[in-house]
Amino acid sequence: MKRTENEKGFALVSALVVLLILMALSTLMYTITTRDVRVSTRMVGEYKAFAATEAGIHALISATNTNAGSMTNYTLSSTQVDAATDPDTYYSISTSTISGVPVSMPMAGYEIGGSNSKNYGYSVTNKTVTGTNTRYNSSMSVDVGIAYGPIEISTGQPAAGG
Repeated sequence: MKRTENEKGFALVSALVVLLILMALSTLMYTITTRDVRVSTRMVGEYKAFAATEAGIHALISATNTNAGSMTNYTLSSTQVDAATDPDTYYSISTSTISGVPVSMPMAGYEIGGSNSKNYGYSVTNKTVTGTNTRYNSSMSVDVGIAYGPIEISTGQPAAGG
């Protein structure tokens, strides 16, 4: 079969077009895959930071049960959640101010009238619990208000038997 003059180079052009299309598809697949990996990595880091925050809240509740009304100065810094299996995950507990939360709150039904009137309520301590994962560079913070009572609001002293 004899080729005409205008058919020369057609196979080369066709091959280059096919290669260009395959290269574009490969680039698209690579971009989609790496984006999915980045999203998955970020989600793992956020889950680990959330778990560390939750562990910090559990530690704060445990300390509250132990220390009762003396939580004002209680803080923890960079405490590992589980050093054996995840050495990059920490939580911290710090004192904070939560807007709108008073230092003490009255308790309904705990007012004593008369010449020795007393008003009982809860003392409130505000804390910020922060979970961090250094491997994924992620963190999460939660503000927590801890109430202790009953206390006499005017003096801050625990009620008899409290």
